[in-house]
Amino acid sequence: MFEVYHKTISYLVSVISPKKGNLTYPFAFYFYAVAIALFYMKLTFLILCCAAVLACSGQEPWTLKKDSLEHLLSQESVDSDKVWTMRDLGVVFLDHDEPDSAMNYAKKLGVLSDKIHLYSGVALGLSMQAVILADANKLDEGIAMDLAAIEAAKKSGRPKTMANIFNNTAMLYNRKGDYT
Repeated sequence: MFEVYHKTISYLVSVISPKKGNLTYPFAFYFYAVAIALFYMKLTFLILCCAAVLACSGQEPWTLKKDSLEHLLSQESVDSDKVWTMRDLGVVFLDHDEPDSAMNYAKKLGVLSDKIHLYSGVALGLSMQAVILADANKLDEGIAMDLAAIEAAKKSGRPKTMANIFNNTAMLYNRKGDYT
């Protein structure tokens, strides 16, 4: 790398010099020689930085999140942590327009929550399925699923979960045009 700069400066010395009469001030020769060498050093550094960024940006951020959640899911035992990881995976897939995968995790979330008697998980799984059905223009099925989610949320005794599901149900009724 240093050879390139040395050759560049040597070339400049042979082409531009005060002895040949093409430079009026001797200090200008040194200024230009150093400026050109610095330019090439900066250009090399910029190219290396761009190459590093391109090499390190292999996956999209949401796929990294999905992969890390799936890895975490494979290592967790059957408990509430696994339920919440399934919920997070379902949300990631739902946010990135993959309703089939989101529905798969929503169903698994409901089954596992029912198995360990975690009623807020059952409610969230049913509510997530309702959202997915509503996005597929199956509003009646989505409303029925949300009504079942409300019953499960009542068993959980968690007011915030109930409020979120009531809100989701109201939005589905609004989308349907049923204001009764």
